[in-house]
Amino acid sequence: RGGKPSGPPQLVKPDLAKGVAPMGFTSSGSFYYAVVNHFADAQVAVLDPTTGRLSGSPTLLTNRFSGATAAGQWSPDGGRVLYRGPNGMICIRSLGTGEERDLLPQLAQVLRAWWHPDGQSLVVTGFSKDKRQGIYRVDLNTGAASLMLQSNPGWSIPHALISPDAK
Repeated sequence: RGGKPSGPPQLVKPDLAKGVAPMGFTSSGSFYYAVVNHFADAQVAVLDPTTGRLSGSPTLLTNRFSGATAAGQWSPDGGRVLYRGPNGMICIRSLGTGEERDLLPQLAQVLRAWWHPDGQSLVVTGFSKDKRQGIYRVDLNTGAASLMLQSNPGWSIPHALISPDAK
């Protein structure tokens, strides 16, 4: 009331999915929001190299997250898959062992991620902890991020790719 809390916070709707986009308040105080549901599951399928057609049914890349995986990408050696989990988490799955691990880059936010040609690091667009947007190289073992290219103030780098020779 009057711009100040009038009591303890209350959970209004416990079963909201992944995202809520606030739309605003009415003059009577009702709050309107949109529920954002972008559910997706990364899948793997075997293709016949001669015909280019599926030879079997696609299967889920992982069972860890239902409706929350996207952007699957093969490693340069073909032995691992990089995918995005819930809330932008970066996940790496070994196809040989089935082992999965989550990578937490030392950045404030990661927008997109791609394999570096060396297979030992990733190239990501995102924001450093001091809010500088740029393209970063992220070490797979440590999560350490090193700046490759900084964005000009007010500019955005939504996508980036690195050439196969890494130059």
